[in-house]
Amino acid sequence: MGLRDRDLTVNPVDDRPPWEEPAKKASRQHAPRPKAQTPAAKPQASADLPKKQEHGRKTVECTYQYVNEGGQLLYESVRYRFEDGKKTFNQRRPDPEHPGQWLYNMGNVPLVLYRLPEVAAAIAQGRPVWVCEGEKDADSLCKMGLCGTTAPMGAGKWNKPQYAEALRGAKVYILPDNDKPGWEHAKDIARSLDGLTEGCRILDLRRIWPDMPEKADVSD
Repeated sequence: MGLRDRDLTVNPVDDRPPWEEPAKKASRQHAPRPKAQTPAAKPQASADLPKKQEHGRKTVECTYQYVNEGGQLLYESVRYRFEDGKKTFNQRRPDPEHPGQWLYNMGNVPLVLYRLPEVAAAIAQGRPVWVCEGEKDADSLCKMGLCGTTAPMGAGKWNKPQYAEALRGAKVYILPDNDKPGWEHAKDIARSLDGLTEGCRILDLRRIWPDMPEKADVSD
């Protein structure tokens, strides 16, 4: 067919993401030592300010419900938005002693995948499951007619064996956010699924979106 080796492989240099750029080698020449200067008074760092003062008032932007396979509510992940645009998350569970109220701790509630009943149904029907980093992305996938899911608390938190077990026998596609934590999270997921699933692939969205900004995700 006239193919060459390089036609069948990925160039590891050209396709290297920005967070994997090789570090520049330090010069062997010693730079002159700068003269000592009297340190100026530092302004108050933002870390020293109370959260409310630093980012402004926060409001609830969205809540995501986590249920067991029977559809019973176990807990919610709440997304807050500060006045300056920054976001934060918190988890809460129903207070068993006071119906309609919340406890802002997880207690002994079992942690499960987001949209767990849909995940179980998709596996039973032989449809693939698409794993992403956040609930917003999972909802975006579901709006496209795909079975999207995620684990609570974001990147680096795929640390419960029940997450992988819930995907046993599934065909899985992983969609990482376009940054180093996102890719490390995707690799954690793939490693945990080794030997459990029918197949597992990490999909690089930059293949179809070459100008994908850093930190962008499947919803973007």
